[in-house]
Amino acid sequence: MYYMPPGPMGYPGPRHVAKPFADRRTLDDQQKNPRKIFIGNLQVTTSEKNLTVYFSQFGALEDCVVVIDKRTGQSRGFGFIIFQQESSVENVMAKSVHRIDGVVADVRRAVPRDEARQEPPPDTIPQPEKLFVGGLGDDVTEDDLRRTFSPYGTVKEVVIMCDKLTRRPRGFAFVIFTTEEAANSAVGTHQIKGRMCETKKAEPNRIGDVPRVPREMR
Repeated sequence: MYYMPPGPMGYPGPRHVAKPFADRRTLDDQQKNPRKIFIGNLQVTTSEKNLTVYFSQFGALEDCVVVIDKRTGQSRGFGFIIFQQESSVENVMAKSVHRIDGVVADVRRAVPRDEARQEPPPDTIPQPEKLFVGGLGDDVTEDDLRRTFSPYGTVKEVVIMCDKLTRRPRGFAFVIFTTEEAANSAVGTHQIKGRMCETKKAEPNRIGDVPRVPREMR
């Protein structure tokens, strides 16, 4: 379904219009469109309406698609959005974390398939300011982590990893500082909510590797 969000003053409100799945140019992965973004790591329950409601804060949408597995009828965990204005994409990219239905989504500019094959996956690019924090209790919050690591430098982002289906914390998180020096100084063991938690530099996946759960999380 195609969902049109509420527009500016004088424009129609929400409405749904049936649109042939095969005809949706939003799914065209051959053409470059500077107004198009990719959204990954979505909950299987996240709908096009949910995406539209969230991303409408950045600008008016032209189209929104959650990609569906034709065999199972369930979401494949990713989708695409085309904005009416290219400046809306800039607004999206200016926000470092996008949390949709309780999960941090992978949001980036959409690129044609051939061009995407030439780019390294985001998780293979080193981030020297990024730390892995393991051994966390289920009750640890982002504020707890910020209080723990703020003495070492300015914390830019905190992401507690959760199970996509149950939304329960997986026992580890990532903390990103604004400088590499701050991240280096915070490496070590920290007591967080009564538990000793190991903190180390986050290592990018090697191309071709199957993503692995850290040893201490098994």
